[in-house]
Amino acid sequence: MIEAFQILIYILIVPAIVSFTWTFGVVGGLLIENFGKITWKDVFLYRNMKFVIPILIISYSGIFISGGIISNLARSEIRDRITKAEKFEIKIIDSITVNNSLVIAFKNIESRGFGERISGKQEFQIEINDMKFKAVRNFSNKNLYLIYYNNYRTTSKNPIGKIYTGSLSNF
Repeated sequence: MIEAFQILIYILIVPAIVSFTWTFGVVGGLLIENFGKITWKDVFLYRNMKFVIPILIISYSGIFISGGIISNLARSEIRDRITKAEKFEIKIIDSITVNNSLVIAFKNIESRGFGERISGKQEFQIEINDMKFKAVRNFSNKNLYLIYYNNYRTTSKNPIGKIYTGSLSNF
């Protein structure tokens, strides 16, 4: 399902760019011709703008909304895989370890709040069975980690959530 939304983003990028360029060109052209007299009604009634503006709104909305959907799907996939697994093979920075509190933390992964800023520099490569993660430790709260899910291209470049755990403090 995550792959389908990744493809949807790629499909929506083309109409988003074309409609933005078209709208920018029309508004710029109308401003040059009728500076100070242009209204949004003039823009909307100009040639194909009745179709271009809705395409612009729909494509950009689809791109932004699908990012949140992908994060939610990734978090639920992680929870499901952890719940269904009977035993865990955990690797932290390529060393096998037993760490049940880390598994519990990943099972309780949360989404980041809107506008919540989590920044850090120290990264940990974590593998739980066949799931690969990158955890970035927060500067101010040493038990807060931003999680990237490396199993998909979109989720490896964008964080899917955060976890609270003290189990990585020894690394």
